[in-house]
Amino acid sequence: MKYGNFVGQGWLRFQDDEIKAITDHLSEQLKAKFGENFFEAPKSHQDGEDGEVILLVIDFKLKNPIVSGRNVFGARLSNVTKVSFSITKDKAGWLEITDPKNPYAFPKERDYKNCPPFSYGCSLSVDGQERAYKCRTFRSIQNWSPFTYGTEAADLTYENQDLYALKNTLQLM
Repeated sequence: MKYGNFVGQGWLRFQDDEIKAITDHLSEQLKAKFGENFFEAPKSHQDGEDGEVILLVIDFKLKNPIVSGRNVFGARLSNVTKVSFSITKDKAGWLEITDPKNPYAFPKERDYKNCPPFSYGCSLSVDGQERAYKCRTFRSIQNWSPFTYGTEAADLTYENQDLYALKNTLQLM
């Protein structure tokens, strides 16, 4: 379930079955959009202190890295090697309740009763550079909406249009 107004207080440790479920789910999404032969098998590594895994990074390396070329949008790509997902597991905090008439008003109420015990946050990034059509400078490859969240591994699903835009960005002409 997705809680858009979830405020976490710290991080929780990942279990091995959670890591496998998240890796399998993200791998299925990419295979459905890009096909079987676009990415290598995913590799995951964790960051944390004293055995506590608080950041899970899953890398999907391209089978054929893009050294240089133009994509569907006419932008020039350079040194594109992988797509990475960075996942955190936030501790329960509270849900922020806003006034529907004025969502920007302060103070916001805090709901501790209905807050889930944790929430995953997943961020997508691409390792490489692009230079937009008729532009002179290279910049990092940016996605339209690179963040998703939820309380289950199945909630870490990217919209079809976001994966389609990512595919067009990484597909050479």
